[in-house]
Amino acid sequence: NPDEFIPERFLNNEIAKNAFIPFGGGTRICPGKNMSNVQIKTLLILLLRKYDVELVDKV
Repeated sequence: NPDEFIPERFLNNEIAKNAFIPFGGGTRICPGKNMSNVQIKTLLILLLRKYDVELVDKV
């Protein structure tokens, strides 16, 4: 139940078999992780500089 405060539910450190782990982990972590993070941030900065982003009112 997501509405109840039960912090014990996070004590289980097992990762689900179908969990999305894009860069792996431990000794087999992706060596390009930092480079891809820099590229993503650079792309976002370039997009935000080029285009005006504004919130649209709900209809």
